[in-house]
Amino acid sequence: MASAQGDGSRKRQAAGGAQPTLWPVSVHNRAGQAIVGAVCAHLFVAGFLALMQPMDLPLGPVAKHSIWAKAVPPDESAHVAYFEELLATCRLPVLKAGVGNYEAHQPPLYYLLATPIYAVFLSFGKPVAICAVRLLNVLLGAASVLALARLSILAFPGNGWFVVFATLFGACWPARLLACAGAGNDPLVELACLIALVLLAKLVTGPLEPRAALGAGLAIGVAMLSKSSALPLVPVGLLAVYLSWKRGCLADGGADWRRLGIGTGALLGGFLLLWGPWAARNVVLYGDPFAAEVFRRIFGEDRATPEYFLSRGFSGTQYFALVLYQTALSFWGVLGQANVFLPSVLYTLGFVFWGATAIVGLSGLIWRGDRPSESARPIWTLLALHGALMLAFFLRFNAEFYQAQARYFMPATAVIAFYMARPWARRDWPAWLRDLGMRLWVLAIIPVTGYILYIGITGSLTRLFEELRRRAVK
Repeated sequence: MASAQGDGSRKRQAAGGAQPTLWPVSVHNRAGQAIVGAVCAHLFVAGFLALMQPMDLPLGPVAKHSIWAKAVPPDESAHVAYFEELLATCRLPVLKAGVGNYEAHQPPLYYLLATPIYAVFLSFGKPVAICAVRLLNVLLGAASVLALARLSILAFPGNGWFVVFATLFGACWPARLLACAGAGNDPLVELACLIALVLLAKLVTGPLEPRAALGAGLAIGVAMLSKSSALPLVPVGLLAVYLSWKRGCLADGGADWRRLGIGTGALLGGFLLLWGPWAARNVVLYGDPFAAEVFRRIFGEDRATPEYFLSRGFSGTQYFALVLYQTALSFWGVLGQANVFLPSVLYTLGFVFWGATAIVGLSGLIWRGDRPSESARPIWTLLALHGALMLAFFLRFNAEFYQAQARYFMPATAVIAFYMARPWARRDWPAWLRDLGMRLWVLAIIPVTGYILYIGITGSLTRLFEELRRRAVK
């Protein structure tokens, strides 16, 4: 009996996979620690910013000279107006001119999730309610870090360094941290897109299964109910179905077109099952499923458009060069409505890191070596398409409105993180080069986030002292 028990114990130890685990055994050490560290870094920085960032509320006098006084999170007041209208009427708002809620056309999922939290804490005052919603977004961002780590394991199995770099880069780019520290639907659409990409990655690495395609379609529907900027996931999902079907055809030695049709129908069916009712509502109210025309008319009433720049001598090329340059700056942190800039040296550090990444990446193209496994390459194909479509949609949006903000790329956080991490994570590179990459990232990110936290602390203390002085005078 004792011998049998000993044999069973040794077998379980040898198997190593008998105990349930969230991550493969290969990432339990270095990469597992990086995942925990990335989550903690996100919670600390974004949580601190959520409590410190100013609000668009009449809370007494503010130091007009303070950079922090203008650093209200972008569009936060319009998102709060959505909460309040939903609370007051128990109905989803309708986009109208002259009411100040230009976010009323947004899909409802984030607001149905956040409004109850806003309502519960509203009894303690509006500032507390807004902070509660901000902290909800901080938690959504932390969940995104975990989803990003899971996707990185699927995209480069067995390469713990890639998991380390991709997770840290994805968790800590400043525009993302700032967006997760304000009230808005960007953190939810980021999380929904990452979950959808994880499901699509699992779909594409095996033969086409209708149930998996349906699950991926439902995840895309959730992302589209979070924010319409998740639309690129639809063609990415269709490509995933095709690649999965093609893999099955190569394994079976024949083309089963019926299986492709069923898989495509399952993905589109899951997507339309969730997003279809919202699209139908928009068609009834606005005449199109995205409410694009009414948004273009109302949002353009007081927003800069390309015509503004063209009338001042810009060419079309110069205008889009300005859009890309300002967006690159905002990646490293431009506060408020993307109009409060940090010291130029901080952006210089960020651009130095990008330049070093590009040089190392080009070297990798010349010296071909470490590559993703054959089964993981379709995942990179999906990410490349997703990134290209996000860029095309962003440029199309800026062809109508000047909105040079990197937070619009949060649905593509995985693309940003993976292509920043890939050059530094090659297993055939010497260890000193990987260390250099991490040191450059720390050199770029610590001063930027540190400065934002510093001006947040000083700005918040200035507001507090001025409010106490005002009350003492009264």
